[in-house]
Amino acid sequence: MKLRKLLASVALVSSVVGFSFQSQAAAGEIKISSDYPGGNVIVQKSEPGKAEIAPDLRGGKPWFYWNFEAEVIQPGRVDFILPGTLMMVAKGPAVSVDGGKTWQWINPDNFKFATPAAKDVPANPRDSFFYEFKDKGQKVRFATAIPYLQADLDEFLNKNAANPNMEKSVLTQTTKSLPVDLLQIGKPGEGVKSMLITARNHACESMASYVFEGFLQEAMSDSPFGVEFRKKYVLYAVPMVDKDGVQAGDQGKGRSPHDHNRDYGQTNIYPEVKAIQELGDSKKVEFFLDFHCPAVRGDVHEMFYFDGIKVPHIYENNMELVRWMTEERPPAITSWEGVYLKPAKDPAPVEGLPSSIYFAAKKGMIFAATLESPYAQTHTPLDAALAREYGKGLLRAWTRTEFISGAPESARTENDNARFVAFQKSFKGTPADMEKIAADCLSNEKSSALYRIEANNRLGAVKFRQTFASKNDSKKFQEALDCYELAVKDPNATNVQKSTALTQRVVIVCRDPASTPEKVEEYLAEFLKFPASSPEQQSSVYGEASTFYEKKQNYEKALGYVKKQLPFAGRYFKGKVLNKTADIYDLMKQNDKAIETRKESVAYLRGQLVPVVPTGVFGPLMAADLLDALNGIPSSTADEKKEAANMALTHKVCPPDLKKRVEKALGEIEPSKKD
Repeated sequence: MKLRKLLASVALVSSVVGFSFQSQAAAGEIKISSDYPGGNVIVQKSEPGKAEIAPDLRGGKPWFYWNFEAEVIQPGRVDFILPGTLMMVAKGPAVSVDGGKTWQWINPDNFKFATPAAKDVPANPRDSFFYEFKDKGQKVRFATAIPYLQADLDEFLNKNAANPNMEKSVLTQTTKSLPVDLLQIGKPGEGVKSMLITARNHACESMASYVFEGFLQEAMSDSPFGVEFRKKYVLYAVPMVDKDGVQAGDQGKGRSPHDHNRDYGQTNIYPEVKAIQELGDSKKVEFFLDFHCPAVRGDVHEMFYFDGIKVPHIYENNMELVRWMTEERPPAITSWEGVYLKPAKDPAPVEGLPSSIYFAAKKGMIFAATLESPYAQTHTPLDAALAREYGKGLLRAWTRTEFISGAPESARTENDNARFVAFQKSFKGTPADMEKIAADCLSNEKSSALYRIEANNRLGAVKFRQTFASKNDSKKFQEALDCYELAVKDPNATNVQKSTALTQRVVIVCRDPASTPEKVEEYLAEFLKFPASSPEQQSSVYGEASTFYEKKQNYEKALGYVKKQLPFAGRYFKGKVLNKTADIYDLMKQNDKAIETRKESVAYLRGQLVPVVPTGVFGPLMAADLLDALNGIPSSTADEKKEAANMALTHKVCPPDLKKRVEKALGEIEPSKKD
């Protein structure tokens, strides 16, 4: 009896211990799901700390779309392994910690692209990323790119529901009986031409929807461009063509037997495509633009570009639109637009066509093309907000563009981009010459706002250069500042004109010795309100603010701004910014941090200069920065400093003033080499 009780007790203890062991999940254990709108994943293998995932193709051709949620069972790091290369966009996966309401790109240190084998480096055959999960029960979503679903469209439509310039209706119903939204901006009328735009012919191409949204927002706005656009056009917009696919989380592209963007022609298998064709006919559409995204990343797939067929007048209109985009593209987008229209086939096919080719072939079409918007870009902060700004810029450029028809007599008048570019190029010669050109424009009552703003900006640049010899005369600084006011205040200014003016105003007030911190902060705040300034502009502004506060001996402020400058500093200037940061630490008597920062600068600059110094002038400039950094590190050796100096001195394009400065520093290392 006692033995039986003992055995029973042992069994009970074993059961409890066994249960306790099984309930303790290993670190990095998660549960993966995709049962929500837009979700898409196949879990090939999952274990604590590692998950192998792949896109659910659902009968489509192999591509890269995936979107899933991970629920944390036990916090820890998890590595996500994708099935091959070209499975992530340039910024890695998009991440949402609030159930898909907001998204951001993952930390750049948290993803790795597949790479071929190199010398002494094995191949990395699969794209991958990792995430550190912190809390049990936490849910985090990951997607190939920033998603755009019906909920996002509904939010946009609700926000603009009271806008009198937009009307919402239903175009048709999908195969699964979902209503397809149709938007109308503007009204038909005499001299008003019909324009049709569409998006999501391929379900997964989400970034295109943010560009599309920005285009719509500006078109229905009360800005000078929105008002002018509605005088010229009535816009019909289908924001989500493959609505079934978007909600289901399909990639859409390459779907069997063919996708929506191969369904245009004499017969259709998708009711929404048939309805779009009928809408084009009934509204006598003369302008058509379809919004897409290209492939995942690399070369052309990280730039905005137009595709379609090369009908002569359509091609020329496309080129004129791109020329105006040079002025209206958000400066943060540093890549230009490509135009890759292809010659038409002979005989022209009548079935299985992309939308832009179908519409370009129709009689009377003035413009028809596809705009490919990248999911992400390596060298710009492209996200949902910036994509919307690009769409707004596109609408502004569209409104500036004077389109020609296929008629032999059709030609542009004085509003063409070439005339404006010629005006910009006319600002040359002496400062007096340029002042006269500006004065002639500003005194001419017929000068448009565009030209007057440009003249003021150019005059501002001349006035600012004159401050260099003014012995800190604040009146001269104010004269330069006043020139840029028009671009800031006039809503007709292009994005380039306005961002230039906002940047130069900060530079001027920071350089003016009479400026107060309050004035600097005021102008800096106005600059920061502009949503799409370039990295160079942001670097310049933060650098000038840092120098201003350094001169005022407010080193905390100076340090704060130089730290803000660093992420925007270009490749060739990062070492200089790090050196400046170290100098400010020295002024704050934080010598250990100064030395640590200079070591960071040395490591960075050696990575840029070794084994080959860049061929341009930036090579010797970075070598001089390296020498400066080494000179501030007590443990640096004379040989290290000589090596850096020689990189600059032996460079074939070392500027004379830089050479003199480096030789002086080298003479201090080797007294025998002093001048």
